[in-house]
Amino acid sequence: MKKFIVAIMGLLMGLLILYSNDVYASDVSVRYNTHVQFKGWIPFVSDGVMSGTEGESLRLEGLAIEVQGNENLGIRYSAHVQNVGWQEYRSNGAQSGTIGRSLRVEAVKIELTGADAKEYDVYYRVHAQNYGWLGWAKNGFASGTEGYGYRLEAIQVMVIKKDQLGPDTNAVSFHSKNGGSLIEYKAHVESVGWQAEVKDGALSGLVGQSKRMEAVAVELGSILPSGNLIYQAHVQNKGWMSEVTNGQLAGTEGLGLRVEAFRFRLEGKVADAYGIEYRTHVQNKGWMPWKKDGEISGTTGESLRVEAIEIRLYEKPQDYINQKDHAVYTIIVDSLNLRQEPNVGSARVAVMPRGSKVKVFEIVNGWARLDYNGKTGYANASTSYMKYEYDVFKEPIPMVLELGGGKEIYQKEDVKLSGTTLAYAGVYDVKAYLDGKEVYVSRYSDAEASSIYTKYPNKDLAFYQIDLSHTTISAGDHTLVVQMESNYRNITSKSVKFKMVKNDPVLTVEGIKNGDPVPADAAEVRGIALSDSGVKEVRYHVNGSYRGNAVMGLASNGSNYPDYPNADKAGYSFVLSKEVFTKDMNTVKIELISNDGTVVYKNIIVQGNGPDTLIMENYPSSLTSYVDKEYINAQKYVGSGTAVWQKIRDNMDPGNFIYDDINRYIFMDLSYSEEYFEVSVEQLNEMLSGRGVLSGMGQAFLDAGIQYKVNPFYLIAHSLLETGNGTSVLANGQTVDVIYSKFGDINSPSTPVPQEDLGKLVYNVFGIGAWDVNPNLWGAQKAYTEKWFSVEEAIMGGAKWISTNYIHRANPQNTLYKMRFNLGENMTHQYATDIEWARKQASRIKSQFDSLGVNVPKRYIIPIFK
Repeated sequence: MKKFIVAIMGLLMGLLILYSNDVYASDVSVRYNTHVQFKGWIPFVSDGVMSGTEGESLRLEGLAIEVQGNENLGIRYSAHVQNVGWQEYRSNGAQSGTIGRSLRVEAVKIELTGADAKEYDVYYRVHAQNYGWLGWAKNGFASGTEGYGYRLEAIQVMVIKKDQLGPDTNAVSFHSKNGGSLIEYKAHVESVGWQAEVKDGALSGLVGQSKRMEAVAVELGSILPSGNLIYQAHVQNKGWMSEVTNGQLAGTEGLGLRVEAFRFRLEGKVADAYGIEYRTHVQNKGWMPWKKDGEISGTTGESLRVEAIEIRLYEKPQDYINQKDHAVYTIIVDSLNLRQEPNVGSARVAVMPRGSKVKVFEIVNGWARLDYNGKTGYANASTSYMKYEYDVFKEPIPMVLELGGGKEIYQKEDVKLSGTTLAYAGVYDVKAYLDGKEVYVSRYSDAEASSIYTKYPNKDLAFYQIDLSHTTISAGDHTLVVQMESNYRNITSKSVKFKMVKNDPVLTVEGIKNGDPVPADAAEVRGIALSDSGVKEVRYHVNGSYRGNAVMGLASNGSNYPDYPNADKAGYSFVLSKEVFTKDMNTVKIELISNDGTVVYKNIIVQGNGPDTLIMENYPSSLTSYVDKEYINAQKYVGSGTAVWQKIRDNMDPGNFIYDDINRYIFMDLSYSEEYFEVSVEQLNEMLSGRGVLSGMGQAFLDAGIQYKVNPFYLIAHSLLETGNGTSVLANGQTVDVIYSKFGDINSPSTPVPQEDLGKLVYNVFGIGAWDVNPNLWGAQKAYTEKWFSVEEAIMGGAKWISTNYIHRANPQNTLYKMRFNLGENMTHQYATDIEWARKQASRIKSQFDSLGVNVPKRYIIPIFK
C-alpha cells in the first residue's frame, strides 16, 4: 500500500511538472465546457485545461466558451459540424454545435471581441480522431479537420495578453482534404467559359491567346478567421460595377464584355492577419505590377482587356502587434481642419485637402490626434471625414536601405545602381522613381546580406538592382529615389542625384525658310534629325495643329555627325500643301522627339496674303544664345532649372505666337500716327468705362498717343494691366514725405519734400519705377520726381517716359516683344520681369482694336535668328 501511495505521488508530481511547462500568465480567464457523446455536458474548466476525452473515441457534439476578468473583452466561436458545415458564430457562453442529433464537431474557430480585443490573443488546440493533438491555433484560424469525417474529442483554450509569451503556433492546426488554401478563384474567359478553380497565386485566365477575361469569382479559404473578401470589376461600357463578396461573380457572363481592371480588399478579423495582393495580365502591356488592398490593377480609360490574374494573401506582421505606432487614414472630404486642441474653437493649424494621407496616433471622444505633413494636431474623426486604411507598427530594429554603385556624371552611359534592403518582419516592396516616374527594380536573395545582418530573421530578396539605359534618360540633372516598404508598413527612402551628359539633338530644316510666301502648290520639307538616344519620331504642325509625322530613316551624310548613332540614316521628309496655310501669318513647327523624351523644335514663319505688313528683323545670334542670356536674368527673379529655361525659350520663339489672332499683337508696331488709323475720344472712354480712376480719361490717352507717337490702345492696355483696371494704390494716389537719394535703396540718405508738396497725391498709372521689392513706395517716388500730381499728368508723363525710353529710343523697343526681350542690347533695359508679360498685354490690345469695328492695317515686326 505504501509503495502504491508513493507511486501515485510520483505520478502526480510528474504530471504537475509536465503541466507546469504549459502554464502561461494572463490577467483574464477563459472557461469552457463541452457536450460529449454518451456523457452530455461535462463541467467547466479554465485556462488551457482539457475539456472532453482522450483515448475513449468519443465525439464532441457541442461547446460553450466565456471570458472572465475584463468587461471590455468578449469571445465568439464557430463549430464545423457533421452534415452542417461551419455554423454561425456564437458568443459569450452560448452553445455552438448540436445537442441530441449525434453529430460530431470536426473543427472550431475562436476569436476575441470587445474594445480590448486587440490587447489579447486567444489560443486553442483540439484532439482530432486519427491525428491526436493538433498544433495551437490563434485568433480565429481554424483548428481541426475538414472533409475527412473525423471527430473532435477534446479541446484546450487560453487567453494571453499580447505582451506575454503564448504557445508555439508553428505546428499544423488544421487539415483540409482540399489542401487548405488561403484563397481560391476562377476566371470566366472569352470562348472558354468558367475555368477550373485555382488557388494561392496561381494563374487564372489565358496568357498569349488574346482572349478577354469577362468575370472572376473569388473565395477565402476555410482556415481563415472571420471576415469578408470584397472585390470589384471595371467592365467595358459599364465602368466600375458594384462590389461583390465571397465567391460572387465580379464582371459579366454572356454579354461578351471585357474586364479592364480589378480591385480587392479584406475586412474583418481576416484583415488583421492578412492583406491581399494581386496582379493582372493586360492586353499590349503584359503583367502589371503587384497591387494590394484596394489598389487598382489593370487599366481604365484605355479600352484594354484583362487576360489573366493571380491573387494571393500576404501575412501581416504579428510578432510586435502590440507596438502599433499609428494608423494611416485618408481624408475623404474636400477639406478638413487640423486644430491645435480637440475642439472646434481651437486655432487652426492647417487645412487638409481631400485625398491627404495622415498618421493617426489615437482617437479619443471623436477627435483624432494626428500628423499631417509634419504638422501635429487634432481633427474630427468622423467616418464621414476620414477613412481608415491600415496600421503601421514599430520596427524592433532599424530598417536597412543601402544604395550604391552610382556616379555623379554619366557620359551617354547606362545607369546601374544596387543595394540591400532588410527589415525585421521582411521587406514587402522596393520601388524606384526617376524624376518622379516609377522605374523597374529587380530583387534577388543576397547571401552576403545573410552573413552580415544576423539580427534580421527574414532576408528573402534582400538585394535589389536598378538598370537604366541611357537612351531613356534625357541630358541634364536627375534624381533617383529608392523607396522601401517593410511588412510592418513602414517606409524609408534614399536618393541620389546625377547628371547625364549628351550631345544636343540636331534638327535641320530645308525646303522652307522664315518669311517665305505661301507656296504656289506644295512644299517638300526635309532635313536631318539626330539624338544621342535615338530619334523616336519627327512631327510637324501648322498653326498649332498637328498635321502628321515625317518619313524618317532617309539617307544622310553621316560624316558630318560622327558622334551620333545612325547618322547616315538621319534624314526626314514631309510635304505641305498650300491649303494648310490659312492665316495671314503662318507657323510650321517641326518637332524632334528623342527616345529619352527630349523634345526640340524649330518654327518657320510663312507669310500669307492678308492686309498686314510683316517685317523680318534679322539678329546675328541663335535663339538659344539669347535664351541663355535671359535665363541669367531670370535666375534673379524667377528661379532656375530646366522648366524655367524652357519657359523662356517658348516665350521668345515668335513662331509660337505669330499665327494666333491674339498673340500676334506681341509683335505689333507700337508707334503711332494719326495717318495709321483714326481714334475718337468716345471710343477710348467706352473702353475705360468702369475702370476706376482711368474712367473718363480717353482724351488724356489720345493726347498722349498723338504727342509722343505711341499707340493709344497699347497705352490703355498697359495701364489697365499695371493698375488692376484702375484700382491699384499707385493709380489712386499716394503722398510722399521724403525722397531717397538713391532710387531703390531705402537705406540711402533721404530729403524731406518741400512744405508745399506735403499731403499732395502723386499718381502712377503705368507702374513705372515700381520695383518688385516695394512697388508702392518706389512707384510713388518715381511719380513725385516726375511731378505726376494728377491722373492726367501720370498718363501724359508715363507715355512720354515709355516713348523716350522704349518705343522711340535709339535702339527702338517698339513692340511688346522687344520691350520684354531686348535682343538688340543683350537682354538689358527690359520693361518687365514677368516672362509672359508680352502675351498678357497682347490680349488687351487685341480686344481694344476689335472694339473699333473696322479692320485697321497693322505692322508686325518679327525677329529672325541665325
